[in-house]
Amino acid sequence: MTIGSVQKININPPLGIEFIGYHRDKPISEILHDIYAISYYIKSSQKEMLFISIDNVGLLKEFSDEIRNRISEATNIEIGNIILNFSHTHSGPATADGKEITIKYNKELVNKLVDISIKCIETAQPIEISWNLDEIEVSDNRREIVNGIATMGIRKDVRVDNRIAYLSIRSKSDKKNLGLLIFMSSHPNILKSDSFVLSNDYISVVREKLSNESANIAIVQLGTGNLNPKWRGSVNDLNTIADKVERSFRTQEFIYEDIESFEIYYKKYDINLMKISDMDKLNERAKYASEVWELNTEKWKDAMISRMNETLSLEFEISGFKLNNGIFMGIPFEPFYEMSLEIKNLLGNDLILFGGYTNGYYGYLPYETEYQFSGYEVDINPVVYGPLTGLWMPVTIEESKNVADNVIKIIKNNGVNY
Repeated sequence: MTIGSVQKININPPLGIEFIGYHRDKPISEILHDIYAISYYIKSSQKEMLFISIDNVGLLKEFSDEIRNRISEATNIEIGNIILNFSHTHSGPATADGKEITIKYNKELVNKLVDISIKCIETAQPIEISWNLDEIEVSDNRREIVNGIATMGIRKDVRVDNRIAYLSIRSKSDKKNLGLLIFMSSHPNILKSDSFVLSNDYISVVREKLSNESANIAIVQLGTGNLNPKWRGSVNDLNTIADKVERSFRTQEFIYEDIESFEIYYKKYDINLMKISDMDKLNERAKYASEVWELNTEKWKDAMISRMNETLSLEFEISGFKLNNGIFMGIPFEPFYEMSLEIKNLLGNDLILFGGYTNGYYGYLPYETEYQFSGYEVDINPVVYGPLTGLWMPVTIEESKNVADNVIKIIKNNGVNY
């Protein structure tokens, strides 16, 4: 018998805290939508998992590890079985700027996540689930190729990952819905730098529209790094995306079943970054980021000069789970959608859902064919955010290729001896 629970807690920050996701010239001044952490607990025989969705653009790897360690100590659940996933809203609070208001918020956030995890375990009951799959067209490939270089725009005549998958969890006894996980690829960056309100972007509106069906709804991003929503910039655009999700949801017939197959996947290893060996390219990237982003790039530049030709690496995790025929696998990057499509095609299962924003956040993981086009997601993001996240340079092309291979091997081996 499989038991489980879903619990939600408000994680609104105090007004006056800075944003993360877009540069704004003033902090959060108003609450448009409350933000939450939602914990999904599942236990079957000797296996148990906590999957916690957090409304934030992404917590740094070190902070994510601290949270998982605290939860593990409080619950005795192995760290590898605790999965943090971030909604990636660009209208949420900063957690890494070192300000007193942020440090206080972080402490409160950790305590709330521990509390909700304990509550999940204490309220577990027999559950059953339903997987459903559909397609919606809400996103565009944002890397337009101009003179052989990727620039922000719309790349036409390419097929993106339009899948939307639903994992509904309900009580086996009274058939009451306990929670809903929605898996899709659409960047939650509709509200832009001229917005100063707290929000989980279009995900907040999806929750409002489906509130009668479930009180605990989270959206898990798949390969979203090189996508933008088709509609952006206004509160009305939030509704446009949410309406499409709602229409898709209401066409589904949810057929519930016992959980017969439950696996937890976890692999940890180091992933290599590109070496910097060309001073001209280094200066060019620093100058571009400085001019376009209006920031001081000297810290990045000095660090790269001091580490010229050095092999840099990051701690890398692949985490995920299998519930019957549906599988989610996540990494602490923003992967390109081509990677999600490649993995599901090679394994021949449309319910194999590969995404990012999981157990930490570093930056972008480009698909192997995209390095040739350079652009923000490949070359410039490490200059802008590398000193904060540790992604000083792009992941090597070889390592990018290896991620998909490793995900496939983990799934085929059910995580055993790999």
